[in-house]
Amino acid sequence: MAGIVALAMLLVSLVGIQQAFATRSEEPPPISGLIKSVSNPLGQCLDLGLKGWYGTVTISLSRLWIFLQDANPNSTYIVWVGYVQTGGVCGGTWRPIGSVNTDSAGRGTSVQWFSPPRGYCVFELKDSAGNIVYGTNALAL
Repeated sequence: MAGIVALAMLLVSLVGIQQAFATRSEEPPPISGLIKSVSNPLGQCLDLGLKGWYGTVTISLSRLWIFLQDANPNSTYIVWVGYVQTGGVCGGTWRPIGSVNTDSAGRGTSVQWFSPPRGYCVFELKDSAGNIVYGTNALAL
């Protein structure tokens, strides 16, 4: 009888343990950077002549959050990401990852899935003519 009671107590204690506590990996902390206007669109990603502040790029929970404010009103921007290679260049590694639209006040928001590799990357926002209008400094991922 004592064995049955001990087994019952063991089962009750095991049922009280939180499940799946050892299988879930934690998300890395959020990464954020400022979106600025570009004064040197030929600057090859790390010398864009960034100035001012027009929003933020945040990578959190495997998503990319883009917030624009005081940007050009009623505009659509294609968001490009470039991965910084050895020597500080982004050539040949650019890819479009989404878009963001601004309203009549120049505000816009975009949220999309994004799983970047480790390293550094630069985000650029291009207008419909393909001109780089806004960008970020290199962000460590």
